[in-house]
Order: sequence, then C-alpha cells, then structure tokens
Amino acid sequence: MTQTVLSALLLIGTLLFVKSLTNIRGVPLGFDPERTAVVSLDSRTLRASDATADALFADLAARIAQLPDVSSAVVADGVPFDWHMRAPLRVPDHLDDSSRISVVNVSGATRSYFSTIGTRIVQGREFTDADDHTTAERVIVVPTTVARTFWPAGDAIGHCLRLGADSMPCLRIIGVAEDTRESAIDDEGPPIPRVYVPLSQGRRAIVARVVLARVPAPTASTLARIRTVIQASDARAPTATVWTMQSRLAPEQRPWKLGATMFGVFGSLALVLAALGVYSVVAYSVTQRTREIGIRIALGAQTRHIFSLVGTQGAILGVVGVTIAVGGAAILSPLVQPLLFHESARSLPVYAAVALGMLFVAVAASVGPALRARRVNPMSVMRSE
Repeated sequence: MTQTVLSALLLIGTLLFVKSLTNIRGVPLGFDPERTAVVSLDSRTLRASDATADALFADLAARIAQLPDVSSAVVADGVPFDWHMRAPLRVPDHLDDSSRISVVNVSGATRSYFSTIGTRIVQGREFTDADDHTTAERVIVVPTTVARTFWPAGDAIGHCLRLGADSMPCLRIIGVAEDTRESAIDDEGPPIPRVYVPLSQGRRAIVARVVLARVPAPTASTLARIRTVIQASDARAPTATVWTMQSRLAPEQRPWKLGATMFGVFGSLALVLAALGVYSVVAYSVTQRTREIGIRIALGAQTRHIFSLVGTQGAILGVVGVTIAVGGAAILSPLVQPLLFHESARSLPVYAAVALGMLFVAVAASVGPALRARRVNPMSVMRSE
C-alpha cells in the first residue's frame, strides 16, 4: 500500500512538471531560437569610435552568409535575452498616453534581420539597404504591443515616434513586427517592448553588436565552421564567441526539466515497487485462499469468476492507494504550486490520468496470481485436507 501511495504521488509530480515544461516551451517568443546562431566579439578590443568596427562586422556577416549551412547573416545591436539598450519613448500624437509605454528596448539592425531571426512582419515592411544610411529618412519598426497601444485601429504605419527627448528626430513607422519575449519566460509582468531602427541610424552600441546567422539547425559542426570563417577573416580580429539563441533559453527551462526528470525517475522506481507490492499481496492471498478457490471451482465457478475474485483484490489496493495519494497531493498543492508554470497543482486531468494508470498497474499485477488461482485443482485441494 505504501508503495502505491508513494508511486502515485511521484507520478502526479512528474506529470505536473512535464505539463509545466510543455507550457513554458509553448510560450510565444516572437523569434526562432532553434535556427539562430549568434556571433559576438570581445568588446574590450572594440571602441565605439572605431570606424573599422562597422566594416569588420559587415565583412564577418558576408563571409558567414556564404557558408552552405547558412541561409542569411545580418548585423544587429542587441538581441532578446541578452544585452539591452533602452530609451524613453515619445509619441507626439499621444503625449497623454505615453505613460502606458514609457521606455523601450532598441535594436539597430540591417536588412533581412527579421527573416533571419524568425520574427514576422505583420504590417508594412522591414528594412532595406536604402534605409541603412545616415542620410536616409529616419525610420523605425515597432512591435505589435506599441502599435496596438497607440493606434488600436491598426493604422500605425506612417506615424511618428521619438526615442529620447522631445527634441530628438521623428522616426517614421514603416513596419509592425510581432512581439518578442525579452527575458525571463516565467515573468508574468508586462515585458518591455523592443523597437528596431536601421543600424547606421541608431546609437553606436558596439558592446552589444552581434552577427546573427540563420541555419537549419545550429549543430556543433555548423558552429565550428562559423568559428573557422571568423578566424580566417583577419588574424587581428577580436576573440569571437559563437552561441545559439536556444542556449540562452536553456537556463529558463532547466528547473522544469530537472523536476520532471527527478520525479520521473523516482516515480518509475516507485511504480515498479508498487506493482511488485500488489503482486506479492495478491499472490499471498491466493496461497492463503487456495482451499476456498478449489471449493468454488468444484462447485462450478467459471474462470472469469476466479479472475474477478483475484483481480478485485488488486483493484481495491489500487483504489485505496490512489485515493490516499490524491488526497495527499491536494493537501501538498500549496507547496508545489509556486514551482509550476501555468499549471494548477490540483489539475484534475493529471489526477485522473495517474489514478487510471495506477489502477491499470494494480489489475495487471494481479494477472499472474489470478492465472495461478485458475489452475487450482479441486481434487488435489480436497486430498490435502
């Protein structure tokens, strides 16, 4: 009985953590971390005033884009889940509403940034080469949150924004991109939106500058080829680090992975012990009731009646154990709830799945003793008496 209760409790914990892990993996990020490789350079060897920095990054992006596994490569200042450059947001047409979104993260980006990182443009367009010049019209791409906040009718394209003081130049909105998660997947607060400007028109944020590469799958061999290209580009090039966007998300998901793994391992062991326990109890009961079973068979009991007699005992053990376990899980739920993500510690589907699973195991563990009971020979039982 103890094994059954413990097994059911651990299995409930396993399913709760698995569902939490599924929920956190389903959080919309607004970009594709599994196909985005990131190249960053040692900022200690770069100077914001160094005019060669732009050429260095542009050259790296061009070389990386020529690799067979890379479909595109772009340069950007800052990416989600990494360094952020923030600026006050001013909306001349909505000065009275600006308090709702008063600050934004700002990324400078080159052409094809959105298709490379996997962020959809839901309205308007993304940057072109013509935008990425200091003499070009100053433009900006905003996320859906900003567009809906200030222009709920969906007419954000063409309007003006300012980043910083009211004296800053007007930036004309040319596109609306889907929202991106910036940090802390389990953060329930409203995220700070990220806006995008052409790289040459933004603030020089060399410390946050990276090359983003779109790859089918950022395998170790692909990342190694990117490192080779960087090393071959210039012996004096700064030290480069190549990583994946997915690697930035791994720490966010690790607690739920660890919880699901630990509960799963111990729950599986407890489930085996519970099955052995039910088997032992029922087998011992069959041995003790051999004479009774023999008499029943002699009086005409059918095989299904013997199976029902023995199987019912196993089912009763399972029902009692699951009932105690579900009650215990409900009592402990306030302690478990803070560890879960968008999942109730008293989830009825989880409790029902564990209950049905444990009942199945209990009945299955009774099959062996039931088969033995069916083979009881009434004449042998009578002679032994």
